[in-house]
Amino acid sequence: MPTGLPKDFPGQPAQGGPPSVRDAVVMVKTLKQEVHQELVVIKTFSAGSAGKLEGDIEAKLEAKVVAITTRVDEAKTKIQTLLASVKPEQLGESDREELLSMLSELKDMVEEIEACIVALAQVLTAKLMSVLLPKLAALKESLGLLIAPAIQTAFAICALVKGDASGVPAKIAFVSNALQNGLAKSMSPVLALVGKTQL
Repeated sequence: MPTGLPKDFPGQPAQGGPPSVRDAVVMVKTLKQEVHQELVVIKTFSAGSAGKLEGDIEAKLEAKVVAITTRVDEAKTKIQTLLASVKPEQLGESDREELLSMLSELKDMVEEIEACIVALAQVLTAKLMSVLLPKLAALKESLGLLIAPAIQTAFAICALVKGDASGVPAKIAFVSNALQNGLAKSMSPVLALVGKTQL
């Protein structure tokens, strides 16, 4: 039975079954690993930036931030499509646990990106960070659009499930809030360095 999803859709169920929350978890884990690899390179660039021409560092860092944004955009479209087909009222306990896992993976990824931005703000000049600001802002916007459907589904589940002895809905609510807060403050180090109060 066709799922309406691209043939190369990562995590697409075998045997033509409907997409599930677990498929979204697989995609998020893959994205998290790809982003981690790019962040390692960014940290290497920034650590070795002393004494090098700003133009060289600027070009390399911009390219890596754009690469991360592109990966997030690709995953965002696929995850939005998948979660749009998920009905919260039809999710069982195992599905809710998978959703919690996905939110936790997203939270870890956002925190790693934030930590990398903090590290950049400590070693790069305000001039260079101001050049990177538009690219970092675009990344933040893409991350927001990536996590929005996951959080929407999470809060829909929390509203539906009452008195769950497993405590999973409460954990989902906690992680969702932490994820939103983490994304909201992710640009603070850059804004402080370049003298802007908001993005």
